Amino acid sequence: MNKEITTLSKQPLGLYLLALGTFCERFSYYGAQTILVLYLSKIFLLPESASYAMYGVYTTFAFALPVIGGIFADRFLGNKIAIIVGSIFLILGNIFLSFQQAPVFLIGLGILVCGTGLYKSSITAFVGKLYTHENQHALRDNGYITFYIAMNIGASLGGVIYGISTNFSGFLSWRMGFMVSSLLIVVSLVSFLVFYQRLGLQQIAQKIQVVKSTRLIAYMLGLLGVLAVIFVFFHPELLKYLLIIFCLLLPWLIYNIAKYPRQDWWKILTVLSYLPFVIAFFIASFQIASSVTVFISHHIYHTLWSWNIPPTFFSALYPISVIVIAPMLGILFHQLSIKYYYQFSAPGKISAGLLMAGIAFICFMLADSNTYMGTSIYPLGWIIGGIFLLGLGEALIFPALLSDVSKLVPSNLQNTLMGTSFLAVAFSGYLSSVADKLLNEGKVVGGKLSMETYHHFFFMMTIFSIIAATLLFLIKPLFLRFTKNSTTV
Repeated sequence: MNKEITTLSKQPLGLYLLALGTFCERFSYYGAQTILVLYLSKIFLLPESASYAMYGVYTTFAFALPVIGGIFADRFLGNKIAIIVGSIFLILGNIFLSFQQAPVFLIGLGILVCGTGLYKSSITAFVGKLYTHENQHALRDNGYITFYIAMNIGASLGGVIYGISTNFSGFLSWRMGFMVSSLLIVVSLVSFLVFYQRLGLQQIAQKIQVVKSTRLIAYMLGLLGVLAVIFVFFHPELLKYLLIIFCLLLPWLIYNIAKYPRQDWWKILTVLSYLPFVIAFFIASFQIASSVTVFISHHIYHTLWSWNIPPTFFSALYPISVIVIAPMLGILFHQLSIKYYYQFSAPGKISAGLLMAGIAFICFMLADSNTYMGTSIYPLGWIIGGIFLLGLGEALIFPALLSDVSKLVPSNLQNTLMGTSFLAVAFSGYLSSVADKLLNEGKVVGGKLSMETYHHFFFMMTIFSIIAATLLFLIKPLFLRFTKNSTTV
């Protein structure tokens, strides 16, 4: 039997190797994100404004650079080399971050996000290459759900381990998380190199033919790019100009799409057309870590059975909800496909996810402690219910998007489109912060925003999400026509 299709629970064994990789990468990224502001303010004594600016650069680059990494992988490196080089960058970045010296730390942040840029899009695209048969659409969708579960487990454990490291004293204080990340990525890289041929991955890996002089020029440009990213960490005010540069990638991408046959052209544009709706969802979901957390802190009784629950706990609950819900969705979709030959399309899933976001913000509006005076069970129940609905929305949307990229996009453009998908999330983070600024212009009572202000903001997020869901649902038949996929709903 071909190793490529040797399976465990009907999934290619290579999926679990790649899932290990994304687990380790997300552990590193989210772990550093969890403590970054505290680390900068407590260890380097930066003011909060400067720490938040650095946090913004870190998160934006981590989601924006995969599109550049995807272009490099598609044109010069291929999946295998991009994953190896990205891993080395991630290891070096974490080692640099463990030095408690400001210049070295900033260099480490730059190297780390460049490693994420190379690694993330390539390993995500590689998952799709495991499914080489035309009748594997449902298996591919469930494969991406498994991959996404590993991603969220890494994100959750990274936050926990890095948070614990802040309570240590001595040499391990604050450093332990970076050291664990370095070790995990070394294990992931060694596993990838050892099992790469044994699992037949070399048979499906992207083959890149590039003139040596061209590849040398690409490497030099890549090195200059790394230096430019590090420079921005020393001067975070330059970030807004870089976002404009990233916007210029879209016309370049459309120009390159025009070179493909018409049937591929429409499929690629269909995938790109999903992105505004994905951005709409993540604008809503990013509120969990900002407006919803502050709302809980100021207006919700968050003491339960003598336990004063930290408001930040609810942010950590969000990836946990994705981990819990995603396997259930995988089983549901698998059963519908096997028993009833019934498959949900990517636009159908994205539309349903946006609807879940709209209902989630209704739950947040209902979590009014003044209505349930004297008890915390009901307000917290609405909050937790809303968070799980957002988790359901994300579990519906992002694996479906990644799966459709791997199904519809030509193989030599998949890394770029995977990176573009993550770039959409980066813009969601920026637009979410713009929405937060609008919220902060609301009515202030006793030094904090009033309950009415939050109700109005959550209502607007509800309307925004439901309108986006309805619009996508209405134009869904057009997308299915372009992709010639009339068997799904």
